[in-house]
Amino acid sequence: EAEDQHLSVPPEVAEAMIALEGEEAARLARWGYESQLGARAAALHERCDAQALRELVAEALARGADPSAASAALVSLVSCGGPGSQVFDHAWQQQQQQQEQEL
Repeated sequence: EAEDQHLSVPPEVAEAMIALEGEEAARLARWGYESQLGARAAALHERCDAQALRELVAEALARGADPSAASAALVSLVSCGGPGSQVFDHAWQQQQQQQEQEL
């Protein structure tokens, strides 16, 4: 704005503005990723894909993002009888045994 009015801007101020713009862009990108991560976590939860949710948590951690959406979806999946829970594992074992008997 100062440059538009043909005012002089000290180099330190110009450099600080550039740094702040970069920081803001990074923050917006991180928020966008975390929003996308939440949508992906919801879709994986709906599909009962515990392994993909574990990978999503690891991906978020590796990127320095908040993995809470994926972690919560994973905990919910396991606690409600999804893959990795005793209820699910028992049902899966019974299904496998039944398939073996049919062969």
